[in-house]
Amino acid sequence: MKAISLLVLFLYGVITPSQAAAASDVVLYDIRIFNEYGYKQPIWAEGGSIPSTVAGQPNVNSAADAKAFGFCRVNNFDFAVTYTTTCGEDESTYMDYTGQGNWVSRDSGSANRCYKLLSTVTCRTKR
Repeated sequence: MKAISLLVLFLYGVITPSQAAAASDVVLYDIRIFNEYGYKQPIWAEGGSIPSTVAGQPNVNSAADAKAFGFCRVNNFDFAVTYTTTCGEDESTYMDYTGQGNWVSRDSGSANRCYKLLSTVTCRTKR
């Protein structure tokens, strides 16, 4: 199952061939989740809290850590090692992780500022 998941990630351009072969730490670049209408939306890195179902997991010390963890779990990895962020726009919709594989759409509002989004996530499988 893990090999099939890595093949799918490679075919969609989310990981490179060398990452698919190594499969220990994998950097994912297309950091978006499908919303309830079937559109892929970026993941909001800021705000919220750590869901109780994620508390205590490796490398989860903030809400952004929990969102990176959730993204790795959705992509069949065990946990997130690290992540980078980028700025999103105001008056946009982003996805927020609520735990146990659940994601919800969230509007940014209209404040003219940087809305931190996950840009890359490095995921790891247990060996």
